[in-house]
Amino acid sequence: MKSRSLAAFVSIAAPVVLISAALTTRPLPAAEKAPEAAAGAQGATQWKSLYAEKCSACHNLPKPEEKAMTRGEWQRTVNRMLTKYKASDSISPTEAAHIVDYLATFAPKPGGNSADPWGVDRADVWGSVPSATRVLNFEGTAPLSAVNPVGGAGTVSKWRVVADSQSPNGGAVQVSSIGAKPGKFALLAAQGTSGRDVDVRVRFKIVSGKSSPAVGVAFGVLDPTHYSVLRYDQAHNDLALILINGDVHTTLQKTILSGEPAPAAPQPGKPAPAPAPSLAIAQNQWHTLRVSVRDGQVRGWIDMNKRLAAQDEGYKGGKVALWSQGDTTASFDDWTIDVYDAPPAARPAS
Repeated sequence: MKSRSLAAFVSIAAPVVLISAALTTRPLPAAEKAPEAAAGAQGATQWKSLYAEKCSACHNLPKPEEKAMTRGEWQRTVNRMLTKYKASDSISPTEAAHIVDYLATFAPKPGGNSADPWGVDRADVWGSVPSATRVLNFEGTAPLSAVNPVGGAGTVSKWRVVADSQSPNGGAVQVSSIGAKPGKFALLAAQGTSGRDVDVRVRFKIVSGKSSPAVGVAFGVLDPTHYSVLRYDQAHNDLALILINGDVHTTLQKTILSGEPAPAAPQPGKPAPAPAPSLAIAQNQWHTLRVSVRDGQVRGWIDMNKRLAAQDEGYKGGKVALWSQGDTTASFDDWTIDVYDAPPAARPAS
């Protein structure tokens, strides 16, 4: 992602830390402003130019009409360009989805009823412009406009900015917790990110952790003990949607990234989906998380691979935050938050 100016981050030790910074809304690329196009010729015309512009920057363009590739194969190809060849620095998740939509118009039409539950579908692509966008790249020389420690006894967590040569802008925000147990969490939230429908992307790198090193994106945060989180657990190599309601933690869905897909709703007359390809998430290397929440439908990606889709029936919306578990030491960078509606007024029952 392109570097953007932002206030420098300061170190602070506190039970759970809430960092808030007033950020300007960035102008959206033309591809993100465009409304959702109809399937077929209209969509192909709209996104052909995006495909040509973005993909020709690194290599000669293949002719998709000459490739007998399925949507899933095109998705894996685009994912490889985004991750292995760092194309994500210039192609946003929304633009990547549009490129796959264009390429998929040339895919062979299936004759059977098979379906890939983790392929890209229309619900993964927003059809409207966000009401607000916040981008945090953890760079600059000025101090934060506001730092607010909140709640959470039993954990001493520190958020600080560290130099990182692998980061596009040379720095990242890092969390570390002293003497923390797995059931204790640290949160880092940006002001101006409250909403019910959101799309959040962030790069992360787990540096260390003796007891269940795990990181995530929290959303619907109304206070330090009531929220939902898309959590990646390195010790078990799984991605999960977890509801935090005080001392009660409920897992709505979990996907083991070694190849076992999360449960999908049965579809009469259709065969069971094939297992998803295994994903290896290496320690001390940068990876990506994305969570999209629309009308309580939560979808989660890791390294541009969708591996979670679940309905959060009690979801009411709230703030967005970075999240870490126990004594995890982890870095975060390129944090982008798209908010599609106004913040909620109600608080959950404890």
